[in-house]
Amino acid sequence: MKGTGKIWPHWLRSVGVIVDQGVVVRVACTSCLSIFDVDTRAILEKRGRDFSLIDARPSCKISTCRGRGVFVAARSMRDPFVTLLGAGGDPCGLDGRRPIDFEPPEPTPAIAAVA
Repeated sequence: MKGTGKIWPHWLRSVGVIVDQGVVVRVACTSCLSIFDVDTRAILEKRGRDFSLIDARPSCKISTCRGRGVFVAARSMRDPFVTLLGAGGDPCGLDGRRPIDFEPPEPTPAIAAVA
């Protein structure tokens, strides 16, 4: 893990623990502010159990953006995000927001047409 001087909770320290505990992980682009799902199992397979997402800066998925993202994580869909960036703080303003806040609304039942 990269040294940032911040003490991280155990559930954020490695991809292996993140996968084992079912932590919700997203990437937020600091340029366009888009938020993307993260396949933590794919990262685990490619980088190994000990790989850390802390201070990692993935490229934005929006082809015209060219920005860099930061990982944000929450213990569940209803728990607040933690930005996995040591020195930079919270560039996207997501700390305290919950993953469920960014999910599409529940579908509403179709109203039957009155004949």
